[in-house]
Amino acid sequence: NIGIIVIVTIHVGRMKKFPTDTTPEERIPSQDYAYYARTATENLRRILELADGRFTICVESYQMDTAVIELLMLFLEHEELALCWDLAKSNSTVEPFFLEHLRHVKQVHLHDKRHTPKGLRGHRVIGTGELDFRYYFNALRQADALDYCIEVRPQEKARDSLIALRRILQTENME
Repeated sequence: NIGIIVIVTIHVGRMKKFPTDTTPEERIPSQDYAYYARTATENLRRILELADGRFTICVESYQMDTAVIELLMLFLEHEELALCWDLAKSNSTVEPFFLEHLRHVKQVHLHDKRHTPKGLRGHRVIGTGELDFRYYFNALRQADALDYCIEVRPQEKARDSLIALRRILQTENME
């Protein structure tokens, strides 16, 4: 054992919209939600069983809603799962939940986002969008994060993000 921590991050967020023969897009029908919740819970239990404590299993904030949060609470209460907070994908449901459960945050995804006339553009270089990284880093001081992952596209922009991140952190430490 050389002290390596392996983090496996999964997405458990709500299902994407899908087309049907009568509607252009539909979320999972309400009558099927109980089946979804039962299946998702069984799958999470199986993943944890397979990990057998050898990996830290993180659930990313992407597409989380109140139903997914409710589903995860039992696992968090029993310290079975960890959380991965993708800061740029926060919303009015996700952010308060993550701020309340910072001790479970083990991984943080870092990238910026910007709203444009063509819609939301994510996975941007840190500091080129709308995110207030100082606010989030101040909050994350209470977290027990094991990993911060720069998540930009194209990957060649990771260096630019790292430089911007360094500037933000230096400014944060000076205040």
